[in-house]
Amino acid sequence: MRIFPRESSKKIGEELNEILRCSLDLILKTFGLEVVLVYLLEKEKGKLSLRFQVGLPSMPREMVEEIFLESFSPPRAYLLDKEATGRFTSKLFQIKVEEYPKGKVQQILRKEKFKYLLNVPILLDGKFIGVTTFGLRSSRQFTPRESELLVAFCKQIGMIVNHAFQVETIQKRLKEITQLQKVSQKFNATLNLKELLNLICQSVVEVLGFKMCWIGLIREGTFEVLPLSHAGFEEEYLSKIKVRHNDSPLGQGPTGMAIKTKEPQFQRDIDSDPNYQPWRREALKKGYRSSAAFPLISRGKVLGALNIYSDKPDAFKEEKIPLLKAFSAQAAVAIENAQLYLKIEKERREKELIAHRALKGIEQERKLLSAELHDSLLQILVSLFYSLEALKKKELSKDLKKKIEKLAKTTQSAIDLGRSIVTSLRPPYLGNIGLVAALRALLESTFLEEKIKVQFQVDKLPALDYFYEIVIYRIFQEAITNIKKHAKAKNVFAHLKAHPSYLELLIQDDGKGFSLAERESSIKTGHIGLLIMKERAALVDGAVKVESKLGQGTTVKGIFPLKKTFLRKRAKQS
Repeated sequence: MRIFPRESSKKIGEELNEILRCSLDLILKTFGLEVVLVYLLEKEKGKLSLRFQVGLPSMPREMVEEIFLESFSPPRAYLLDKEATGRFTSKLFQIKVEEYPKGKVQQILRKEKFKYLLNVPILLDGKFIGVTTFGLRSSRQFTPRESELLVAFCKQIGMIVNHAFQVETIQKRLKEITQLQKVSQKFNATLNLKELLNLICQSVVEVLGFKMCWIGLIREGTFEVLPLSHAGFEEEYLSKIKVRHNDSPLGQGPTGMAIKTKEPQFQRDIDSDPNYQPWRREALKKGYRSSAAFPLISRGKVLGALNIYSDKPDAFKEEKIPLLKAFSAQAAVAIENAQLYLKIEKERREKELIAHRALKGIEQERKLLSAELHDSLLQILVSLFYSLEALKKKELSKDLKKKIEKLAKTTQSAIDLGRSIVTSLRPPYLGNIGLVAALRALLESTFLEEKIKVQFQVDKLPALDYFYEIVIYRIFQEAITNIKKHAKAKNVFAHLKAHPSYLELLIQDDGKGFSLAERESSIKTGHIGLLIMKERAALVDGAVKVESKLGQGTTVKGIFPLKKTFLRKRAKQS
């Protein structure tokens, strides 16, 4: 049986156990003893526990513990009473088995033929940490010289036990450091502020075993500290307290002082600390007895504080403070990164909203312009055309009739052009029939009278935001209009592909193409169709790339990211 807890280093624990076993074997042989039992005090549980035994291989461990505990009866009060230092803890205690109270234990002792038991306290720096019980089956008693040597031996046991406890503490710290390092590595895996704060609080509670942890961040431009995340036993504590980082009474607690001084603050005993008065009642009600606050500092700026609570007084030992300080420093950097990301995302969403509003305004102006052209200019042209048609029926000179016919044809051309402009300004049925049907209708109407073979493929698309559809429609419209006007193509291929995170628009023709230098020159001279496509794509964080060579056709490729803001159900669209 080992003298050390399971959490101790296996290799070191085995070495120390071997040293102790060899020592005990030597003692047994030297003094002619038959049994030795080592019991250590568990302060937190207020009891002694059997940790090592030699000489009783046939007896159940539970029975040995029972023998030991009853051998100290009466009294047992010293186990719980700090003031009790009677013969069982500070002095030798030898007992004759025959004098043992009659009962089950005495029967076992007699069955094992024990005559005398000697209990020797294990002391470390004058403090009681356990007891060693030695047993004799012979009729002789322990001599004073034997007792003196066994007391000296038990002092050595105390040193070995202390060394084991130190090893255990080191191993525990190493385990905590390793676990917190793994947690710190996860900090970089998320830029979601809420998820990050939850991870930090849960790690402190689960890894270090504290009762509760919460993070408070400073509300910008105020002295208020806002609790944004917690883990452990909270029970509405945070909703009932207010914390500041100014000179008011609400700023004198550990959180406020940690932020103001940029140094960790400790409340060793919440029940007696006068600075904790504003929060004492609620804290004690929840079972908190001590607390600590570590400032969250990144690049010299205090972001808030990491607050930790324990159900034991003076729970924040010196050996844990450096670990918590390092953990808080890493957490602060991660929190600042998440805040910066949140700020950038907010700015991006604002820019996106502005772009949407701008696009909405443009489309609204197009609709108004379309309506104005239809209701005014087109009506005037139509009226003019009918007037010219009426004049053709009257008796006029042959020369004048030719001029009227020519003017009527020009007017008809103007009407056709006006209708085409009206249609292009206001996409027909896009809001009703959807993007795919609108693109197909646009292709068919554009090349209806052209001797061009058109192919159009489209994947199944998610539900898209209306203005996202408008952007794709306008880029598609600009591309095929350019083909009709300039390409002299025989074949046109268009494909709208759906990828997991983006849409891809591909438009190809086998027309005459153009050089990149010509394209740059055409933009400078006012032909800005390609530039407009790129600017439109940028409205939804997309991009358009154009590839072309003289005599080898043109390819227009558009990439449009499928962000959450672009994936909205049509029922929610305005």
